This record gives sequence, C-alpha cells and structure tokens, in this order.
Amino acid sequence: MLLKALLLTAALAAPAATAGSATAASCGSGNFCLWQNANRGGGLYFFDKDDRNLHNDLFARGVKVGDNASTAKNNGNGNDPSGLVDVLAYQNANFRKPALCIPLGTEIKNLKVKGLPGDRDKGDAVNSNEPDRTWNDDISSFRWVANC
Repeated sequence: MLLKALLLTAALAAPAATAGSATAASCGSGNFCLWQNANRGGGLYFFDKDDRNLHNDLFARGVKVGDNASTAKNNGNGNDPSGLVDVLAYQNANFRKPALCIPLGTEIKNLKVKGLPGDRDKGDAVNSNEPDRTWNDDISSFRWVANC
C-alpha cells in the first residue's frame, strides 16, 4: 500500500507532456529532476526539455514545484547531439536570474548547501523557514545549456 502511495505521488509530479520519460518513480536518463524534500524525499518532478514556469507543475495536490524543491539532479544525456547537457536553474520564472549551474551528472541532495544571498522567496507551501539565503525552495524555472 505504501509503495502504491509513493508511486501515485511521483506520478502526479510528472508533467503531462513527458513522452519517452522514465518511470515516475525514478529520475530517468535525459531528465532534469527535482524532489520536494531533501535526499530525494517527497514528490518527484522530471522533464527532458526547458521549463520556464515551474509554478504550473505539481509535486502533489496543492504543492507546486516552483519554489518548493529541496533536491535537484541533472541526469541529462551526455551524448545529446545538441550539446545541451548542463542545466541552469533560475530563482525566477522565465529564466530570470540569479541562476544555479547544475552540470551533467550532478545531484544536489539538499539545496540548503547552495547559498543564495538575494533570497526573498517564501517557498515551501507546507512548512517554511524561508527566506533562508539558500537555493532550497527557490527554483522557479530551468533550461538546458551547453556549458555553465
């Protein structure tokens, strides 16, 4: 029963238009993934394209992805012919800076380890200690880039 609940939570997190994406329970190859909680806890969001507004995506009912992620992983495709293998995660929607570079193969298990001096976002819809001057609960958009 618990496994079913976890899979349902993960399935709700995945964007509707993810043709060819991995199973909802994992961060499949070619995807940029965000988890609601540190150490891959809570809901999972994954996508293999740019997303200019994570506030339109949900980890679970009532919990938006935008400004609510605590773990990030770049599981991009190193053989992508476009060369767009690194991720720039932005504090604001529409790719507006500041930005955090997440190189191919990098996982940040707790975004609290990445400082964000200009942090003003409230973040987490459930329980917040925001703003906390870190990237925790502060990613609102991301895009794939050649180098960051």
